[in-house]
Amino acid sequence: MATSEPPPTHLKILQRDWAHPDAEFLRRLQREEINAVFGLDNGGEPGTPPSAADISVFLVAYLVPSNSDHGPAPAAAAASSSPLPIACGALRVLPRGDDIPGDVEVKRMENGWMRVVLETGNLLAAAIRFYQREGYLPVEKFGAYRDNEASLCFGKVLE
Repeated sequence: MATSEPPPTHLKILQRDWAHPDAEFLRRLQREEINAVFGLDNGGEPGTPPSAADISVFLVAYLVPSNSDHGPAPAAAAASSSPLPIACGALRVLPRGDDIPGDVEVKRMENGWMRVVLETGNLLAAAIRFYQREGYLPVEKFGAYRDNEASLCFGKVLE
């Protein structure tokens, strides 16, 4: 008896509103995971919790079924052809020392983001492995994370 293999997939990253249902779903899962790993019941955010008011860009990564090497599968190809949200990330600009407001800087960057810095928890092994695999290097802790023993900060210059 032949086994049916799942259809091949590709990754698609889309910018979404903070309140998009997929964004809300993934943020809830993230909070649940962090609470479980750190034994917290409040989300455990050591810094200012991200919100729609201070996020410049919110991204959601989807697994999208592919039609072999010909790109996305036609909508009628299978019931499982809906994109599956699997990861998210919020980008907010950190103010520079000369107090230029972050969003003004974003608008000045005609070619996009130049550098990304991030914080993750020291017990989130999968996140740490992911950042290291993707070329992020440890950087000095910043802002509200500076004195937090559970925080690790990474950075990457975008090419």
